[in-house]
Amino acid sequence: MADIALQVCDSNIPDNPLSRPGTPSGPIYFRGIQVFRGIAAACVVLYHVNAYMAAVFGDKNTLFRHFDVLFSLGWCFFFVVSGFLMAYLITSGTRYFLPRRLLRIYPTYWLAVILVVAFRTIFFNITFHWNLARLLCLYPLGKDPEGLYYPLGVEWTLIYEIFFYFVCAFFANRFLRRAFPGFLLLWLVIIGVAAIFYRNHDYTLPNFTEIWFSTNNILFIGGALGFYLYRVLPPFKWLWTFPCFVFAIPVFVMAEHEINRAGILRLLHRIGMDVTYPSLLFYTLGFLLILVPWLAAEKNRPKSRRLLVLEKLGDYSYALYLVHVPVILYIYMAAKANHPNHNALACLALSCALIAGILLGRIDVRIHNRLKAFLGGKKAVSKAAPHRLGMANFNLPDSAAISRFAESRAPLDTSTPPAA
Repeated sequence: MADIALQVCDSNIPDNPLSRPGTPSGPIYFRGIQVFRGIAAACVVLYHVNAYMAAVFGDKNTLFRHFDVLFSLGWCFFFVVSGFLMAYLITSGTRYFLPRRLLRIYPTYWLAVILVVAFRTIFFNITFHWNLARLLCLYPLGKDPEGLYYPLGVEWTLIYEIFFYFVCAFFANRFLRRAFPGFLLLWLVIIGVAAIFYRNHDYTLPNFTEIWFSTNNILFIGGALGFYLYRVLPPFKWLWTFPCFVFAIPVFVMAEHEINRAGILRLLHRIGMDVTYPSLLFYTLGFLLILVPWLAAEKNRPKSRRLLVLEKLGDYSYALYLVHVPVILYIYMAAKANHPNHNALACLALSCALIAGILLGRIDVRIHNRLKAFLGGKKAVSKAAPHRLGMANFNLPDSAAISRFAESRAPLDTSTPPAA
């Protein structure tokens, strides 16, 4: 999932590709992405609280009944964000692109797997039967012929994430980075053509050939193209973001309902395509109508403290995404024999999932910072602490540097004329 949990305050990004004359250069901190990731993670957790209550107890009328399948679309938003951030990193020329991305995903994922497997073995006396290589590598190996499964329940999204990192790594150099937008457009067309010939194909666990043509890649591609749009936009006024949000509503309605109407379905069947491709296109457009204007409004704006809770939840969203399904499911399984109050049990499952995600998220942030420092270290530009202005980070000079600069600019002594 994402970078899904990427902190884009990377000291090894050489320059801010969006900086303009008169503005400080440096890596960008997309605070809006952190906030929206926190919202998306909360939506996915709420959806699974309701979905597993219906699956385990058959109760679809709890307090969480309104968190239906629409709230599961948080994974779509994570894919769009990942595409956006990878395009930014490619454009800015970050060093060690692929090692950094892999180290961002695997250590916390392996830790989550170990914890979940140990918990299930100790408290439920249930042992897993898996292909160890399939479990650890997250490569697109297709469905296991023995019907084995992943313990966290969300690994299929990480398979797409890792695959997209490898695709992006090919362009993460100064020779090919300019070709990345053209490749994305060509890839989008190829996926559309493939959707005509492979209708209703299940790409949840694709093999290496199938994953190239999966319609799920539309979300990555759209997010990456959205970055190039964001790059050329001037700073927005906050008031301008609201019409974009309003316009996103009918786009989501089109993606979820209108495409299934008879007229559009007949047209799609006539060309041999199912609704997945156009639906994901509309979902991608809807998410971009929310994300890009918000980030454009954040350009060179002072940081507000109003959304710090959601921002912090966004920092922990990757860990929360990894562990919330087994936590919710195991609480339901443990309480099933006691015939509990379903509303109270759902609230307990939600609380435990959030606590587990936050605890693992704190460990995840520490692991990420240690590995980032090990790979590239930090640039010692100045002894002063970095100050944040809007979306750019830069270093203010300390008082000694100002004094030295003032002395170097002292007026010349003109009492004695210079010798001829």
